[in-house]
Amino acid sequence: MAATSKEEIAADFIGFWKNFITLFSTQNRKVYIMGQSYAGYYTPYISAAMLDAANTTYWDFRGAMLISRILTGLDETLQSSVSAASFIAKNNAVLDFEEPYVDFMYNQSKVCGYDDYLSRYLVYPPAPGPLPLPFALGEDGFTSGHCDIRGYLGRAASYMNQCFDPYNILNSCPPRSNVLDSPIESGETPYFNRTDVKRPLHIPATTQWQLGGRLVFANSTDEVKQNDNSLMPTIEVLPQIVEASKRTIIITGEMDTVVLHTGIE
Repeated sequence: MAATSKEEIAADFIGFWKNFITLFSTQNRKVYIMGQSYAGYYTPYISAAMLDAANTTYWDFRGAMLISRILTGLDETLQSSVSAASFIAKNNAVLDFEEPYVDFMYNQSKVCGYDDYLSRYLVYPPAPGPLPLPFALGEDGFTSGHCDIRGYLGRAASYMNQCFDPYNILNSCPPRSNVLDSPIESGETPYFNRTDVKRPLHIPATTQWQLGGRLVFANSTDEVKQNDNSLMPTIEVLPQIVEASKRTIIITGEMDTVVLHTGIE
């Protein structure tokens, strides 16, 4: 991967899209884009690139759907830890955290300024202008560990439930099978390693599927996970597509602890 920004990735994608449309003679079609999880970064940039191209023959962008998507940069504190205490308050009947630990996390949320932040900015009509960061950043660009309320939540939930599913706290033992994992505990072949899946995708039969990491951009390392020169999509491109499209839908699961719905709101 040679890209150093999401703008470059979007430019590559719409070039591929034009070639695809040309090859299969599907010009003048309405385009709707859907992205899930980490695609929450890419989908707004690709959508904005289609709008900027101003050519409806190939890129007649009409709307987008973002599902449980990551939208904020840094260590995702803005969409996760800020609202973790409110998530615990609503769902501790399921999480079953002991009262002293709940009180500890409530206190950390207050000390870190998250409670005041939500009461000030999680309102309608919204406060004017971009939202400020709710925390002080260290030299590494991350917030301090004691304000990682989402991390506290995950560790405590894993302790209370050995089969804790961070994407759905209602799940319990036995753990659900994930057809993308390799190997799968059930003994099934991972979906993308199946011959009948590889064949129509033109994947060599000898190529083995494995889950990828997040070292997406050029010069990314284990220390610098995303060497990305782009702004968070919430700064420019997401507002652009919301204003320009017929419909933009943003969905987050209410029982999901990875992408907390209150944080996205």
